[in-house]
Amino acid sequence: ALPMLYADNARLRQLLTHDTLTGALSRRFFEELAADQLAQARSMGRPASFLMMDLDYLKTVNDSLGHAAGDALLVDFVSSCRSTLGAGALVGRLG
Repeated sequence: ALPMLYADNARLRQLLTHDTLTGALSRRFFEELAADQLAQARSMGRPASFLMMDLDYLKTVNDSLGHAAGDALLVDFVSSCRSTLGAGALVGRLG
């Protein structure tokens, strides 16, 4: 029963910390990790960068092509962000 409990806890943690559609960090978890990394950079005197992007016309895509197309766009966008920004970057979905 203990291994099943650990697996369930890991699954619940994943659901709480990541967007189920894109796999990006959830808003709350992203904000926590970003604050931690910013504090760490400040304490070490290192610069930190944040980039926020908005997908214009996502509603138009959803309305004209359907929500499946909008979902696919979001998944592709997050995937592109991850591959472009690299392994150390935090990619979160805020909205």
